[in-house]
Amino acid sequence: MFHFEINQWFRSLARFCDYCLFYLIAGAITLSLPYFYPPFFYYFLAFATPLLWVPLEAFCISKWATTPGRALFGLSVRSAEGFNLSYRKALKWSLFLPKRQGTIYQRQTSVKRKLCAFVTSSLFILAAIYGNALTLWTMGLEKGDLSGWVQYYSEEPGFKVAFPKDPEAESKELVIPDSGKVLNYEEITSQQSKKVSYSVCHLKMPSKWRWASNTTLLKGVLDLIVKNGEEAQLLDKQFTTHGQYRVLDYRMLQGKEEMQGRLIIVGKTLYKLTVVYPESKAAELEITPFLDSFEVN
Repeated sequence: MFHFEINQWFRSLARFCDYCLFYLIAGAITLSLPYFYPPFFYYFLAFATPLLWVPLEAFCISKWATTPGRALFGLSVRSAEGFNLSYRKALKWSLFLPKRQGTIYQRQTSVKRKLCAFVTSSLFILAAIYGNALTLWTMGLEKGDLSGWVQYYSEEPGFKVAFPKDPEAESKELVIPDSGKVLNYEEITSQQSKKVSYSVCHLKMPSKWRWASNTTLLKGVLDLIVKNGEEAQLLDKQFTTHGQYRVLDYRMLQGKEEMQGRLIIVGKTLYKLTVVYPESKAAELEITPFLDSFEVN
C-alpha cells in the first residue's frame, strides 16, 4: 500500500545510504585493480559520488522504481499513474532538472522495518567513513600486541617504531651493481636473539630516482636487495598499504636465513623494514605487528 505522507528524514537517509553504498563499491573496485590510488583520490571520489551516482540512480529508478537506499525505507519513484519512469525521465529526476516528472511513493512500514532500515543505514554510513580501518582489520593488518617492546624515536628523518630490545645504529653502504656507485644509509638494528633481528634502514634517494614513480622505485629497490644478497632468493612480494602510503612487502631466503621486509617511500626518503630469522622461528615472531608499528612523524 502506498501513500503520499512522505517522511523527509527517510528521503534524506535513503539518498545518503545510496551515496555510501556507491562509494563503498567503487572503493572496493579500486582495491582490486593493479594500480595505486593516493589518499586524495578517495577524497575526490567522496565529493564526486553524488554526480557519479546519477546515471546508476536513473537506471535503478527506470528498472525497479527504487534504489537500494530508497528500498530500505519503502520509498519509490513512479509516474503519476503509478508506472515506472523511462530512463530519460528518471535521469531528469536524478539531476533535479526543472519540469521533471515523477512522484515519490512511500510504502506503509512497520516499526520493526523502520528500525531495521535505520540500523542498516547506520552500518552503511559507518562503513563508508571508517572503510580504510575496516579493511585493515579484515585483512589482519591491525597492530598486534607489542607490550614490553621498546618504542624507538628518530628525530632525523623523523619516524618511530617498536623494537623488542634497545637498538643500535650503524652507517652502511649499498653498492649499485654495474654502476660503481655507492649509496650511504643508516641502519637501526635490534637483536632479539643471536639468530633473530629487527631493523629499519633509511636513506635519502638520489635526485635521478625521484623522476620515477614510487611503484617503479619500490620494484627497483627490491631488485637491488636481491642482487646484493648472497645466495638470495625472492620467495614472495606484494603491494599493500601502510596508512596512507603504498608499500612493497617481500619475503626472501638468503642462505639458511629467511627474511621479511617492507619498503616505504615517504617524500625523498626510502625506508626498509626487515626481520631476519631462521625458517623454524617464523610462527613465533611478531613480524606483522613490527612492520605496522612504523610511523612517520
